[in-house]
Amino acid sequence: MVRDGLRLLVALLVVVAGVGAVGTAGAAQSAVPGDTAAVAESAAATNDAIAQENCSFPVTVEDAKGNEITLDERPDSVVALQPSAAQTMWEIGGQGQVTGMAVSRYTEYLDGRDNVTDISQDDGVSVNVETVVATEADLVLAPNSTPDETISQVRNAGMTVYEFREAGSLDDIYEKTNRTGRLTGNCEGAAETVDRMQTEIRVVNEAVSGEDAAPLYYQMGGGYTPGEGTFINHIIELGGGENIAVAAGVEGYGQLSGEVIIEQNPEWIMVSRQMGLQESEALSGTTAVQEDQVIEVNANYLTQPGPRVVVPISQIAESIHPEAYEEANVSVRGEAEINGSNSSGETTTTVENGGETDSDGDGESDSDGQPGMGAGAAVAALVAALALAGRR
Repeated sequence: MVRDGLRLLVALLVVVAGVGAVGTAGAAQSAVPGDTAAVAESAAATNDAIAQENCSFPVTVEDAKGNEITLDERPDSVVALQPSAAQTMWEIGGQGQVTGMAVSRYTEYLDGRDNVTDISQDDGVSVNVETVVATEADLVLAPNSTPDETISQVRNAGMTVYEFREAGSLDDIYEKTNRTGRLTGNCEGAAETVDRMQTEIRVVNEAVSGEDAAPLYYQMGGGYTPGEGTFINHIIELGGGENIAVAAGVEGYGQLSGEVIIEQNPEWIMVSRQMGLQESEALSGTTAVQEDQVIEVNANYLTQPGPRVVVPISQIAESIHPEAYEEANVSVRGEAEINGSNSSGETTTTVENGGETDSDGDGESDSDGQPGMGAGAAVAALVAALALAGRR
């Protein structure tokens, strides 16, 4: 069974190497922290225009594959083929329109999701096409991680399907959020969500500007780690980290030997909150372990192309540059806004979490739920499962 799982892992790694990659010149440019302010201003202008558009229907748009989608009126029922699309609907205030989605451990953090039809297979990720068709939804949202065959089957059944393009940068996620709002008649909610994201990114950008990037190692499990061309590396760099896998020449998702880890000597180690730090002889002597500099994040936040992607970026920046982050937070948001959101006076990340509370100020909800599953998150989960199976 472990051997079969490893074969599947290799196949997934091949796919994911391109799913989160910053593959275009425009995406690569937007990944540079110094460009974030200009990008934010441009995107803010777009948001204002969309909000003023009043989301009138009918509307005709073209999806990622060039298919022309026409909606005569605001859709009353929407199916999200992947958890990332469900997350976006919740964040922009469109959860009441969602009638079908994956009801699994990957969406349990979404309040009210038990009232919708579960369109997932037993694995909680794969789509049950018959169930989707039975919902007779007005609109089906298909993130690019959805298999082409699944999309074709749903579309051939006469349903209106909008397929999103690959998200390789924050700009792409802003665009996806706004597009979801336009399709579902939630333009204002989408614009507000993107504005919150951009505010947090401005805080991060100001915090890391002029600071030295800190060598960081992200331990996925099974020896795998993200390298050059992955969206996770993009996140690490935005947060002020220097990915040691990139320095070691890793492209896509690959493995680092203990010797390389010792040689690179990361000052920080990032791990998923679901797995925790997997100790090893190589890691024990690193500066990160010696000084207990470990950042725990929700692994799905790293890979899901949705609004919550700003949470790990903020966690990295706040962990590596705490004083600079605190000063930037006050500078961008204003001390009154920060203190108003926290009666204790502590500086906290004010990223919205789908209506859930964040009493510990780590930017994540206090539930044990996990966000939606993108292709990269599928790899992380599979790696974790195989690692546990191997230890057993």
